[in-house]
Amino acid sequence: MIEVIRREMIIPREEFNIGTNYDANSEVRHFRIKRTPGGIDISQLTFNLDMEYANGKADSVSLVKDVTEKWINLTLTIFNSMLQVPGSVQIQLRALDTDGAVKWTSYKGAFYVEDSIDTPANYKEQLTEIENIKTSENERVEAEKARVAAESARVAAENARVAAEEARESTKATREQAEKARNDAEAARKEAEKARVQAEETRVSAENERKKAEAARVEAEASRVKAEEARVQAEQNRENQTVDASPLYVTENGTYDPGTGKYYSRVRVNVKGGSSGGGESGGGSGEDVVLKSKTITANGTYYAFNDDADGFDAVTVNVDGGAVALHTVAFTNDDGETLESQQVRDGASAVYTGTPLTKPYWWQYGWSPSPVQVRQDLVCKPLWQSKFNTTDEIQDSWAEIVANKGAKYKIGDFKLLEFVESSGCIPVFMEKVYEGEAGTTSTWVARNILANQKMNDSSTPDGGWRKSKLRSWMNKDLASVLPQELRDGIKPVTKYSYAYDASQDHYYSDDPTNDLLWVPSHMEIFGTSGYETLGPVYAMSSKVKTFLSTGSSGNWWERSVRDSGYFWYVRSSGSEYYNIASFSYGVVLGFCL
Repeated sequence: MIEVIRREMIIPREEFNIGTNYDANSEVRHFRIKRTPGGIDISQLTFNLDMEYANGKADSVSLVKDVTEKWINLTLTIFNSMLQVPGSVQIQLRALDTDGAVKWTSYKGAFYVEDSIDTPANYKEQLTEIENIKTSENERVEAEKARVAAESARVAAENARVAAEEARESTKATREQAEKARNDAEAARKEAEKARVQAEETRVSAENERKKAEAARVEAEASRVKAEEARVQAEQNRENQTVDASPLYVTENGTYDPGTGKYYSRVRVNVKGGSSGGGESGGGSGEDVVLKSKTITANGTYYAFNDDADGFDAVTVNVDGGAVALHTVAFTNDDGETLESQQVRDGASAVYTGTPLTKPYWWQYGWSPSPVQVRQDLVCKPLWQSKFNTTDEIQDSWAEIVANKGAKYKIGDFKLLEFVESSGCIPVFMEKVYEGEAGTTSTWVARNILANQKMNDSSTPDGGWRKSKLRSWMNKDLASVLPQELRDGIKPVTKYSYAYDASQDHYYSDDPTNDLLWVPSHMEIFGTSGYETLGPVYAMSSKVKTFLSTGSSGNWWERSVRDSGYFWYVRSSGSEYYNIASFSYGVVLGFCL
């Protein structure tokens, strides 16, 4: 087989010699040419082989053509008349249209005719083309008919294939549009359901608060009515009695007797150094005069009707403390709001007895200052311990890590990073994954997922990472809640991303952006250049990322566009897939020091 590649004939050594001058129609040579050697289909042309013998004579012979989907196959029958001049035979393929105009030629090649001892007597120097026409015209005509029929069948098959492909593409596009519409509808349904649940929770909470307030109001009103009734009743009882009521003022411990026919309606106690107590209103009595004895152990004002009596017929005062000082200890939350206030004697300790304090991802383990051996008034705030501290992590603070730019640590070392809680983020472990990227000292990527976010509000990936909502959120909102000592040490770095521009219908393999915070690219995660061609490959301990709050793994975004419809993301299993940009997937933080 003689290959014609970009017009050059590649003649195998075993096909170079085409015979001796004794041979007569004993061999053939096959040529193969691509149908579109220069980008244009030439299969409809007629092909001849032009020859120039060693004695300078020129000749030409028609070739039998057979056309397939990709190739033009030409067959040359070697006649006796082509072998009568020993030596090299210069050859060149020539292709003509139906009008006989030459439309294409190959470069020159060469055959060789071997000499024999005697020239055959029957040689009449007949032109090869004439002999070929006489001996093979019928075969050529039949072959041409077969070729035309085969070509017609091929064209029909190709048309059917194109129609089937167009139908398949149309079905695919319809399916993708339907799938996108379904995804958009499902996302909208979830958002609506989330809003409905939140609204319902708000309504229920407001209703519960209203009920509590109403119950408190009713209870307070009932207490007020009861106290008023008791006061009126006591007043009436005093007016109807023959005994005299009088108040008692006490500044020292002891036992006090009002005397015959008298009682104390009110007792005021103010023993130096004593603690406070007593003094509320309420109570009441029936129609008969009710007298009771009273023992008092704390300073304050005491009304008899609080003890369901009209008066006290004996009062014993035994207030502990003398001249001992009292101190106020207030327990507050992180915002300075008082949760509980206690009076303690000088040198004593206070213990918080209110509702236990809670804070996501933290333990409350004490108070500052500690309310032990109190010598003055104190305002105590809670002390917190992170739930995620581990002895395996870097023990240096982020301020120390920033100071040495992460150069002190090896690939795979990690450190807990804690965000301001109101940002909606959770603590994550940051892992060193690369050294010396783009003029920086070290690169860090989260082992965990911060939170779920959309890449864009709309489903389109238009503009890629550069124009994405996620990029804006990370470099503005998320950056603002980083610890100050870390934020000051992070270096902006050029990141490359596979991107798509819908206005130009154009893809960019390495669209550069300058970022403080970012999510990794396809290249940085998987180390293959099917999309980006620039950028490092990170040595992450795992592509499976989890939420610290639950320990479960989740899907997380890459910043690489897949095509005009999707972004890439990493599945919870660590493999790669793609989806529209309006889905909420995990954010895996990256930055450089």
